[in-house]
Amino acid sequence: MKKEYYKLPLDFDRFFNGDGQFEKCTEAESIDQHIELLLTTCPGKHRFNPDYGCRIWELDFQTIASFKKWEELFRNYVLEAVGRYEPRITDIVLDIQLQDLVREERQSHSVTVRKRADIHITARMLSTGEPIRLGYVLYLGPLSNE
Repeated sequence: MKKEYYKLPLDFDRFFNGDGQFEKCTEAESIDQHIELLLTTCPGKHRFNPDYGCRIWELDFQTIASFKKWEELFRNYVLEAVGRYEPRITDIVLDIQLQDLVREERQSHSVTVRKRADIHITARMLSTGEPIRLGYVLYLGPLSNE
């Protein structure tokens, strides 16, 4: 029996004013959408599961004493969240590249520094055994996604 997955975000206008259906997507697309939602959700913000989310939010404005330790925490938080809340994949391998983005405001002569995190996940879908490759770009300070 083939499972159906709903595409995010749900299009309520189409549902109520159109054909009464939500758009569907593949399992791989559903996994991708769920992981993006998971990474951008701060624990404590989900009404029915206060633990749901990724703890990278704890690092968003943290003063970095050791970049290596900060990077290790970031990696562990992503792996912990994906491993805990996305049961449709296994053999999860993370590749995370972090870089500083410096923006200078010419008129005010202020400088802002944000971190860009390129997150690449390689895993295997449990239902089919197929490999899946996913990618996300997050900006920290404040946290946002591209």
